Amino acid sequence: MGFNKRTIEKEILFRYIEKNKPIKPLYKADAFIFLDDLSSKVHDWFYSGMSEEDVIKKIKEYEEKYTN
Repeated sequence: MGFNKRTIEKEILFRYIEKNKPIKPLYKADAFIFLDDLSSKVHDWFYSGMSEEDVIKKIKEYEEKYTN
């Protein structure tokens, strides 16, 4: 049996969204290394039961809020 860890950062999230790939599979691992606040928040949103569509909307809102 293996131990799966995953490093996640917002650039990876945006790349997946850009290519219309589901982002939820990124959050299926035994351990996570979050390189920024957004990737950690996305984990929390999925954990609270949000759908992928709602999470993507929140990601876009978050990015607009912090880039302007």
